Amino acid sequence: MADAQDRVARWRGLLGGFVPLSILGVCLVGYNAPSLFLSFAAPPPADGALRGVLTPIVFTNEYGSRTAGDSWYPSFADSALVEPHRLTTLSTAAADAGASADLSRAAWSVSTERGAPGPAVELVDGAWTVLFDAVGRYVVDVALPYGDCDANLAEAAASVAVACVYVRRSLRKLNPADRERYFDAFKTLMAVPTARGKRLYGENYASLDDFVAVHLELAGDRGNDALHDGMGFVASHNALTLAFEAALQVVAPATSVPYWDYTEDHHLANGAEDRLATLWSLDVWGDDFFGTASGKYRTVETGRFAYAPIAKAAAGARVKSPYGYLRSPWNVNKDPFLLRAHSFCGASYGWLEGSLTTEASPIDTAWPSCKVHHELTFAVDSLYEWVWAAAYAPHGPVHFMIGGYTHCGDMAMAALHGNASSDDRKASNVAKILGSVKQRTVAFPKTMWRYGLVEYPEACSDDTPQALCHMICDDPVSLGSFRKFALTGDMGENMFGAWVARLPVDLWGQFLELICTTPFTPGEQMGANSPVDPSFWPIHPTLDRLLQYKRIVKPFSSPGWEAPDGPTKYCITDYDGIGASDCKGHHPWDVAPWAVAVDGDPAFVTNGELHAMGDPRAYALPYVYDDFTWPHCDAEGHVFPPPSGAPMPGADAAAHKHAAPEERDPDDRGPPGHDDDHGEKPQEMGSSRPGEAGEHWRV
Repeated sequence: MADAQDRVARWRGLLGGFVPLSILGVCLVGYNAPSLFLSFAAPPPADGALRGVLTPIVFTNEYGSRTAGDSWYPSFADSALVEPHRLTTLSTAAADAGASADLSRAAWSVSTERGAPGPAVELVDGAWTVLFDAVGRYVVDVALPYGDCDANLAEAAASVAVACVYVRRSLRKLNPADRERYFDAFKTLMAVPTARGKRLYGENYASLDDFVAVHLELAGDRGNDALHDGMGFVASHNALTLAFEAALQVVAPATSVPYWDYTEDHHLANGAEDRLATLWSLDVWGDDFFGTASGKYRTVETGRFAYAPIAKAAAGARVKSPYGYLRSPWNVNKDPFLLRAHSFCGASYGWLEGSLTTEASPIDTAWPSCKVHHELTFAVDSLYEWVWAAAYAPHGPVHFMIGGYTHCGDMAMAALHGNASSDDRKASNVAKILGSVKQRTVAFPKTMWRYGLVEYPEACSDDTPQALCHMICDDPVSLGSFRKFALTGDMGENMFGAWVARLPVDLWGQFLELICTTPFTPGEQMGANSPVDPSFWPIHPTLDRLLQYKRIVKPFSSPGWEAPDGPTKYCITDYDGIGASDCKGHHPWDVAPWAVAVDGDPAFVTNGELHAMGDPRAYALPYVYDDFTWPHCDAEGHVFPPPSGAPMPGADAAAHKHAAPEERDPDDRGPPGHDDDHGEKPQEMGSSRPGEAGEHWRV
């Protein structure tokens, strides 16, 4: 008895006379929950003192609370998720309903997975708080001494594994402070050149223009587009976004790139009377988001992105526009501001809903819907087919419907109109033809250049009128062979539409003259410089999120990069051999152009390795997504079940294993049944160092 009294005295001396765990008429009972990482740091005394146990440790920030296992990622099944550079509150309590504890007396500690000291836990305004400053794996421990009903002493303790990762949230779900922080950081990268930014923010700073310039090199090359229209599309875009995200975090450490679930925009506009007008009036086009394009230049005129400039290319740049801007070689725009036309020479595609599984579906011209994303998730069984499909209907129209084309003149075809003057039906056909030509600007200005049918001026001086800076037909349009190659067969149909087969031969020359002398001008989202548009960046995380969800709930039956049936086609950028492309950038063994965080340090990895790092069962990326729910799609009947209890077959782990280059079929290049209309995505680049990572980062 004397020993027990001595122990009580010692505890009271330690705790300032307060016994932290008071038993209100009920003594604690033993309770063990290994799945919650609860442990007893000190065994109960031999004289019968009862074991104490705590409720799971709760980690709370402004977006909510989490405990261990509150994640749909299999890699986090036994861990609690926290976010770097975001203040986190820690809490626990006595598990027994009849007990209470003074948590101000708790002893907290944080260590890295390897046992090194982690950030300090501090008591602020009555709450225990901690600020993790690096991505990584940690362990959080808490100990709480107490006295039981018989004045015996013990120690209740809990230990929980913690994964510190960035959380990519829906653009619409960001709280106002985080949305401002993200767009302000973006504006900094847009306004501050790299040299000055390195002085202000450190060596890891990279400006937006750096990303745009490298993207032009990779995507604007005439012989090989290393980022689009091929199997490297998804992995290279993930690397792009990671690099850009790291650059943002140099300026605003708590920031991550949000995702824009643009299927919600389809859902919101679909019930309106004027759907396209509603689409462009949604919240994301307000001053607090991307801004609204209007006026003479079809640019943003109010808000933080008002009159966003397009930079001139550096001296000696290999890829640039004729006017010398950081724009595609086929972009003859003289205007110096960011352009969003939102239509094609004044024509639009109307409002359509596509399908991946229905023949003759208008998927190439339809704003991506819940239906298309649902089909991509549940109707596609191989990674190979998923990547090829994802690049087009589920995402491509977002880019080209934002970008559009302008500077199209009056699209006059005198001979056509003259011949149609006395024939109403012919006049109607002319209108349809011209409408089709306008819509097909999404493809033919770039495609004709890729195929060598036309050239663009090497330079148009600043005083060259816009009307005089346009594509140049490589051969006289009077040349019969040129006309035939451009307007007949698959070439003509792919570029201009099926109607060209019915165009009278005596009108071929006039039609091509119109094409070759009109200064068709794409919006930024239509070209290789698309990363300059703030609306570009949240697009690709939407596909990445969908892919992660699929790998959890319905893993690929064929997870490799090779075609499950028939020859593997890695890209379409060899253009029937004209560019002599080897599909560089699209193989699993090709190194992604931007460094990503591997075990905490930036490293260059292959496309296949980066894909493997995103396996939710062996996750090794520095971010996660906030949730895997699509309530607006569920409401339409396109149900995305929650991942809980989803199968996790081991086959997907082999997705990064690929044949070496020397073992592949030299003819494995070209399109698996896709044309080149909508793969052009705005991408980005920039090899800035990712944000600091915690010790031994591997989720």
